[in-house]
This record gives sequence, C-alpha cells and structure tokens, in this order.
Amino acid sequence: MLPLLEAKSIIFSYIEGFYNTVRIHSHCEYQSPDEYEEEYYEKEMNNIMASNEIVEVVA
Repeated sequence: MLPLLEAKSIIFSYIEGFYNTVRIHSHCEYQSPDEYEEEYYEKEMNNIMASNEIVEVVA
C-alpha cells in the first residue's frame, strides 16, 4: 500500500501535469489551456507579421 504522501504526490502530478492542461476552462474561453495558448501565440504572430508588412510598405 502506498504511503499517504506518495499517493498525494501522484494525484497532484496527474491533476497539474495532465488533467488541468486538457480540460476546458471558462477563463480560457472554454478551451483547454494548451489550445488557448496555441491560439494566443498564433494571433500574436499574425499581428507581428501584419505590422512588419505595414512597415515594409511604408519604408
């Protein structure tokens, strides 16, 4: 039988390492944190690319 502290550690690792990264969250617009982060950085890159295109046309 697992000692109590080891069992708590295993459960914590599961929740923080897997479950919370794939379940949807209301503060992430009902996406998983991984999906939300991927979408966020994609939007940021598109904004950067668009601002670079504007600078190149003006320059």
